[in-house]
Amino acid sequence: MQLTGKNFIGNNLSAKGTTSFKADNPANSEALPENFFLITTEEVDEVTKKASAAFKIYQQKTAEEKALFLETIAKEILALGDDLISRAATESGLPFARLIVNATERQGNYIYLHKCYVKDHGLVQELTLRLQTANQYPNLT
Repeated sequence: MQLTGKNFIGNNLSAKGTTSFKADNPANSEALPENFFLITTEEVDEVTKKASAAFKIYQQKTAEEKALFLETIAKEILALGDDLISRAATESGLPFARLIVNATERQGNYIYLHKCYVKDHGLVQELTLRLQTANQYPNLT
């Protein structure tokens, strides 16, 4: 996972803004090396147009296609693995071990839950109960 500090606009990266900032590591107050560029009004307009066009396509998709799309997003997040967790630990000051269990699995589970909701409304109650149990009793899952 390589951070560029640029903004995603559709499938492209953009950094038209002249203002940037750095993230800090709260554990030691050190600035992290990457500059993140603030998005410009022009870029916001472009993002809005692309999002609107994408939504017109997305809303025409079947429930199965939407479910596959959401499942793919969850898999991509989980595939980032330790790189994502390491960065999250550095930016948040939280221990790696806490994040590896909570952040990645929770994000993947929420997207999976939404995918199931899109695909089959009947699974929502069962999966919600499973997620609540996993969050309340993490050693049982």
